[in-house]
Amino acid sequence: MGLFERMHGDAAEKAAVKPSRGRPVAFRMVRDLDAKHGVALLFQRPGTNSTVRIWSGVFDSRAECTAILVAAKEQADRLEFWGRLVLALGAAPLDPIIAVVACKARKEAIEDADRRRKKAAARRVIHLYIRERKGRFYLDLERASDNTPEWSIRFDGRSERDRMCDWLRWQKQHFREYLAYAAANGDHALEKRLVDEMFETEARLKKEGRVAGGLRPLRMWRGE
Repeated sequence: MGLFERMHGDAAEKAAVKPSRGRPVAFRMVRDLDAKHGVALLFQRPGTNSTVRIWSGVFDSRAECTAILVAAKEQADRLEFWGRLVLALGAAPLDPIIAVVACKARKEAIEDADRRRKKAAARRVIHLYIRERKGRFYLDLERASDNTPEWSIRFDGRSERDRMCDWLRWQKQHFREYLAYAAANGDHALEKRLVDEMFETEARLKKEGRVAGGLRPLRMWRGE
């Protein structure tokens, strides 16, 4: 906005385009319906209800148009300065001033889209965490985009949790489907499903002679 501020200061100093607060605003910045992503500056002829277009521009995105309209709406003095500048010197001097507003909006839109893209990508990544809270033992499924688990299973003992972890840590390719199942059927339904699937895996591997002894039969298992 450096150019705008410099031009505004020069104009105010010379009293060439100083706005008057005592009369209705004669200028309006509106969307230009004749062009996609266009805006137009209108001037209402004194003593009439008719308006004339004194400036227009077409931009690359809706975000740029919206930013220009907001900038014009937020400060009536700014809009009147723009209008009087055009009336005094023609449309060309307004172009670089508007370009500053549009450029800032374009940059912010790109940054916002990049943030949303990264967040969406992070949401697709799901991690398994081993945690302890208030003397209880947990396995948490948590999205990389979040700071809290989306689903948890709680155990009273560490060995029980570790037994489940020996199986669940090799199911990473199913984590997204697990969370969708919990969302559709409830957390308890997913808990029951995973426990059943773990027991089934243990029983199958036991028949194949591929389990370890003790409380964690899958501790040497590396998935399939």
